[in-house]
Amino acid sequence: MAYAYLLSLSLLLILGSAQIDLEDYDFNICLDYDSYCIGWTVDSTKTNITIAVSAPTTGWAAFGISPSGSMPLSDIALFWVDEIDGTVFLQDRYTTSTRSEGPLLDINQNLILIAGEQINGKTNIVFQRSIRPCDTDTTGQDYPIVTGTSRVLYAYSTDDSDPSMDQYNAINPELSEISVSYHGQNRGARSVNLLDGTDLNVDLEGDTQTVELTVDGYTIPSAKTTYYDTYYTLPVSGSDKYHITKFEPIVEEGNELHVHHMVIYFCSQSEQDCNTAAYAWAIGGEGMTFPANIGLEMSLDYLYYVRMQIHYDNPDQLAGVIDSSGLRIYYTSTLRDNEAGLMEFGLSLGAWQFIPAGMDQAINTAYCMAGCTNATGALPETGVYAFSAFLHAHVLGVALQLRHIRDGVELAPLAVNWAYDFDYQQSLPLSEHRQVLPGDEFILDCYYDSTESDSITYGGESTEEEMCQAYVYVYPRPQLGDCISRFEDAQFELWLGGASQAGYLTGTSDNLEYNLGGNPFTYGGLTWQNGEEFYNFLWQETGLPELSTRYQACFDIDGNRLTPEESFEIPTGFTPYTTTETCTNIDAPVGQLGDYNTLAPTAATVSPTGAPSESPVSTSSTESGTTSDTLCGEVTSDGTSTDVSVKVCVDLEDDTVLITISGPEDVWFGVGFDAVNMADAYAIIVHGSDMNEYNEFILTQYSLGSAAPWDGSDGLLSVDRTVDNGIITATVKRDRLSSESGVYSFPNTPTSINVIFGKGTQKVYGGGMGGHSAVYVALELAKVDAGDDGNMINFGILAFIVNIIINFVLM
Repeated sequence: MAYAYLLSLSLLLILGSAQIDLEDYDFNICLDYDSYCIGWTVDSTKTNITIAVSAPTTGWAAFGISPSGSMPLSDIALFWVDEIDGTVFLQDRYTTSTRSEGPLLDINQNLILIAGEQINGKTNIVFQRSIRPCDTDTTGQDYPIVTGTSRVLYAYSTDDSDPSMDQYNAINPELSEISVSYHGQNRGARSVNLLDGTDLNVDLEGDTQTVELTVDGYTIPSAKTTYYDTYYTLPVSGSDKYHITKFEPIVEEGNELHVHHMVIYFCSQSEQDCNTAAYAWAIGGEGMTFPANIGLEMSLDYLYYVRMQIHYDNPDQLAGVIDSSGLRIYYTSTLRDNEAGLMEFGLSLGAWQFIPAGMDQAINTAYCMAGCTNATGALPETGVYAFSAFLHAHVLGVALQLRHIRDGVELAPLAVNWAYDFDYQQSLPLSEHRQVLPGDEFILDCYYDSTESDSITYGGESTEEEMCQAYVYVYPRPQLGDCISRFEDAQFELWLGGASQAGYLTGTSDNLEYNLGGNPFTYGGLTWQNGEEFYNFLWQETGLPELSTRYQACFDIDGNRLTPEESFEIPTGFTPYTTTETCTNIDAPVGQLGDYNTLAPTAATVSPTGAPSESPVSTSSTESGTTSDTLCGEVTSDGTSTDVSVKVCVDLEDDTVLITISGPEDVWFGVGFDAVNMADAYAIIVHGSDMNEYNEFILTQYSLGSAAPWDGSDGLLSVDRTVDNGIITATVKRDRLSSESGVYSFPNTPTSINVIFGKGTQKVYGGGMGGHSAVYVALELAKVDAGDDGNMINFGILAFIVNIIINFVLM
């Protein structure tokens, strides 16, 4: 068994006056709303992030990033200060899917310590890490910071205890010994946008004033959902003109879970024609500060009469809850250079948005086509610039993406949140102000997880219903206020009729049920294998002329139509956007890593990448048998929807990899490597039985159609392909390493690889989905005993399915 002692001895700092100030960073927040606080700054290229932490303890403390807001599969920075000599310790740690009682030490230490101190009962530290570490591509022990919401963890010791030297088991990490004492109740999780920050730190003008719009002791009804409107006139008169520079929520203490969202609407007259939103806040948000050169006009000609609508959520139907919540508005008479406006994109509310129960990735899509953005007076000829965005769904929502198309080419998304959290909804500043021109088109993809639902969820205002919306702040203020889309009535009725005829849709009009399974259904020369395929086709496909159009309506800020409601073709044929993101590593320097010592004379040690050259490294082993120069592992999908398996063998001698993938012969199928979701995953696709072809793909978005073929130099070499009892077994060979951006390089040490699975409805890659894995799976690579034929059953490699259901999966 191979072990190593890991101790990250970072650098020596003498206790003294405070040198770490969270106000020095672009963004800061207290994760527990009190005393555990962080500050951070992202570099201009979004490659690295510098994080400062102040923890209320003189023992150990930890800061982590998690895919779900809980301990499993988290990436953790553990730190403490030795009170005797002032030495600061920083360790790169992680947790597995099956071990939540304590964090293990990473093989690769990828955190850089910048400063640390212990003062006034607090432990403070500053460190740097990569946004997208390459460690996710090898050991899988680091977690990337995704675009959108990050679930961050915090914990600290209940006493003055510091961890000691830990034993790391490189072969079976779950057997490693850890010395971190239990944190007790000193822990928590919070959703934060790390990449784009939260609220801007902007110095307000010296003549800034405030006005508060609050309800007056309103008794929240016992109904589950209530929308309550109040009307106000803002403090302006005559020719006065001000700029609003900041909105801040006022939520009555104790009512945080009842006040779901608040919206300020522009009214053209007192309590009349209040149609266009000027500001929206939702649960978990922190308010909004405008950039220093932009303000929102407050005058008799614009924001003067306003309606404030509060959505109250009362799931337990409590009676007698009194509320006086509202919004605080900051404004100045010192006018700024630019005036802002708000544009809304989304699906029209109603029954034509519905999500069947049991789907882990239902995609609903809204559109805003050129007919709206090019309408007379909608946008100025020179366009507008987007500077902030607010993406909105309800409790089933897991991700949203506002895509941007110009002249047949898809640009980078205007706004993205790949880890949407219903309890953290924030208008977020864009890292760069994006131009929007007349004729530009938008696609809003909304992703939902209904696996916990027991009935169909419809579109609507209630928290128990769903929405698909995006609010985008722009300057200068345009006339365009709303751009919404929906199915045509006859079109939707046609699809409902087909679903009923196929047996997917059953029940009465007031109690419909949708079956994701069922038998194949054929219409118009097309065949769908089950109800899930037929549902996805409604939203994502254009193979039937009857379903290839939508209705669009666009309105100005007064609620007047800019164009008549019109039918449009779902956009196809545009050049999809492809990301250029690559991973980067920050390796801890030799002086930071400290000493690596042998556990015992009979045990080998494994030095992490970047370990000091003087560290003892032994290649001997006390295990029975002789090891070869091959690492192998195999694993199967969850079996409920894909029935795909993969086996990987890494030949360390010639630095190549044999990959064997098995799946159904009548459709394409594939495996994504180094993936817990579809973003930037490297995938190998096997085409159907009459096509002896294979492809590598770099998946760039969370939809099948956006996968882009990779045309690099490494390539795949076909080794073997058999078809037996309806199952294709294909073996391909490629180089272990790749220099191509985004192409996965396989590891050369025992470790685990996260993989995801998918299959289609046709033999060539493309078209509708026939199934995808509901969970990602860990493929465990281990050395094969010499003389073994590599059969996974013979040498007993552990392959276990990760038991954490994730928001997104391949395809």
